Amino acid sequence: MDSNGIKIDPDQIKFISIFISPFSDYCVSCFIMTNTSPIESMAFKIKAVQAKRYIVKPTNGILKPNEARTVTIELRPFPNQGVLSKFIATRQKFLIQSVVVPSESKLTAAEVFKTVKTKDIFEVKVPVVFEAHDDRLDKAASLQSVSETPTTSSMESVRNRDNSRSNSLGCILVLLALLILFIAVCFAFKNELYKMWNNYSTNYVQPKIEKMKKQYFTSN
Repeated sequence: MDSNGIKIDPDQIKFISIFISPFSDYCVSCFIMTNTSPIESMAFKIKAVQAKRYIVKPTNGILKPNEARTVTIELRPFPNQGVLSKFIATRQKFLIQSVVVPSESKLTAAEVFKTVKTKDIFEVKVPVVFEAHDDRLDKAASLQSVSETPTTSSMESVRNRDNSRSNSLGCILVLLALLILFIAVCFAFKNELYKMWNNYSTNYVQPKIEKMKKQYFTSN
């Protein structure tokens, strides 16, 4: 957007609120003014509808040939949504005035505007745009994204759990194989095992039982 020598970029002033209650705190926007003239200096002055709602830095100044300057605008917080709605409904905009500075002039921007005729002043209107994003919705979307997309740590946890299950299953299979082998050995050597048990019972178990019986009856 050009104002006969001063270029405004971007061509709109956008305020974006990321607070739970929209525009409940200060919001900042900015644009760049460039003097496109290679030989003439330009004085500028910035005005706003309901100027008390804004903090503009700078509000005026002089741009030398081909000089660019950033203008910062702060939007003051609103006490409630009713005031905000009425404010936005007024179609906010900024009026940027510019005028050629006489050569070798040592006047300030404010003084230049007092000396020039109204017909020599160039004007351009820059609209104001308001965008509000509910921080709670952004957080909810972020949490949903995290829950739907497996992270490296969660994938590692799944791998460890699967490995643990595989190891447990392997141990169970080994124990089952040993039990089957033990049963097979017992079945194959059942006669020898039976003889061994009889010898053990005759030579050790039965004498012990008889000795215990004698001790019991003797004490009674």
